[in-house]
Amino acid sequence: MVLNDSSKDGVQYKKPTKMSAPEYIDKLLTWAGEQIADPALFPVEPGARFPHGFMKQVKVMYKRMFRVYAHIYHVHFDKIKSLGANAFHLLH
Repeated sequence: MVLNDSSKDGVQYKKPTKMSAPEYIDKLLTWAGEQIADPALFPVEPGARFPHGFMKQVKVMYKRMFRVYAHIYHVHFDKIKSLGANAFHLLH
């Protein structure tokens, strides 16, 4: 997988960077957790307003999380099926 954090958050990866899927997932979940824990992005005070650009940042998080979901289903579907963890029942 290729990690590319260049445009939205620019914290560490300025260019697309090749890495293994487990490493990508670890870095993504760490980054997402930091974003969610940041009260500047996700206000915790009652009545606090969400910052300008909140929706844009959340869309980036969803897009990256979907990449992980797609990877797991595409690459590991046989294993998921063998464990009986596939969710075909959700599609009907």
